[in-house]
Parts: sequence; C-alpha cells; structure tokens
Amino acid sequence: MAEDRAVPLAGRTVAITGAGRGLGRALALLMAERGAVPILIGRDQVALEEVAAAIARNGAAAPRRFLADGAKPDEIEHACIAIRAAYPRLDILINNAAGWVPGRLEEVAPAAIAENVAATVAGTMLMTKFLLPALRASEGADIVTLVSISGTPAAPFLSRNPVYDAAKHAQHGFVESLRRELKPDRIRVIAVYPPDFQGTQPDDETWKTAEGERESGACMTTRDVAETILFALTRPRIASLAAVILDNNRPD
Repeated sequence: MAEDRAVPLAGRTVAITGAGRGLGRALALLMAERGAVPILIGRDQVALEEVAAAIARNGAAAPRRFLADGAKPDEIEHACIAIRAAYPRLDILINNAAGWVPGRLEEVAPAAIAENVAATVAGTMLMTKFLLPALRASEGADIVTLVSISGTPAAPFLSRNPVYDAAKHAQHGFVESLRRELKPDRIRVIAVYPPDFQGTQPDDETWKTAEGERESGACMTTRDVAETILFALTRPRIASLAAVILDNNRPD
C-alpha cells in the first residue's frame, strides 16, 4: 500500500479573509473539521458570527473573528495587530477576499472602481505584509491567494469585466514576485486560479452531490476548489504547488 504523505492540518492556525461567505466560509468549516484553528476575517460582523456558530454546532471551538474591510488600510492594520497579539504564530494565510463591480467600464462609478482595486490588490498585499511577522514564527508557513483564471497571462479575460480582470492580473503579479522574495525563508506562496464555480457549503445537502449526479454541462463547485486548496496545503514541504490552475472540464 502506498504511503500517505499528507501533512495533517490539525493544530495549525489559519487566517482566512472573506470568511463570512462563499469559499471563505467553506474553508473555515473544513479547517475546523480537520482540527485546524481557523481565524475569521471579514467586513460583515453578522456573517462572521454565523460562520463561528456553524463551526461550534459541528463540535469545534468557535473561532475568533476580526473585522476588516479590504479597501481600508487602517482597518487591515488594526485587525492584523490584534491577530498577531492573539496568535503570535500563524501557520497559514488564505487571501480569499476580493471585490466585484458589475457593469461596463463607462457605467461603473469611479469610487467603485477605486474601492474594488483597493480591496482586491492593496488589501491582499497589506494583509500579507502585516501578518508576515506571525507567519515567520511558524516552522512551515503557507500563503494561499485566490486569484482567478482571468488573472493568468494567457487567459482570454474570461470575466469580460475590465475592472475585475485588471485587479486579478495585479494579484497574479504580486504573488509571483512574493514567491521569489520569500523562497529563501521557506515560506510557500501558493496561487490558485479557479474559473467560475457554483456555490455550495459543507453544511448544505448539495455539498456531497457526486460529479455523475450533476446536470450535464455543470461547472465545478465550491467543494472542488476548497479540496484543491486543502490538497496543496497538505503536500510535504519539499513540494510546493506554486500555481494551481483549474478549468471546468466541459465544452465551452
């Protein structure tokens, strides 16, 4: 029988941005289920409280919650100072929070463009910067950033949204440069590039829907993306899945 070389997540501290909903919420529940210590970061207090309650219902300790709007540097710094005080050692940072502005460029308000780019790009950079001291205290730290297939150099700008695409390309550039900067420090920098995926949650019945039971032509779900992230994080440290590009295995 082949040896299982997966590195356990139990006991590891995991800060998750955008933890109040969507993929961030799902990752928080999965981390707690695997014995990790999730740290919830988001801008919606009510949503964070709901996630903490859901984790407690599953038998784990309710995680700490920290408020921060990714578009507001002062809030990010304040939250990170509080996180470092509570958790001097941080093992994993998952940069999941990002903005979205619908509409054609000329239809979008200037302030909305600036806020979106700030939340997606500057928010990711500042969160990483302010939590690096705690990550350096870990014997094996990981930084995971959710970019998008629209942020890859060869992508045909699949979102058809210039504000979103530009911000995601900036995120891509940041993680590529950060990986080189932190490689001598043995901090893994992992970028995940998902396409469109359908929302579902670990505490929903739809979470366990088998691939064969999905509608013809259906795209991947939150579960597929979350499990890919967990796989990357549990690889032996000699192996780093630096860039994970996902694609829906269906005709476009």
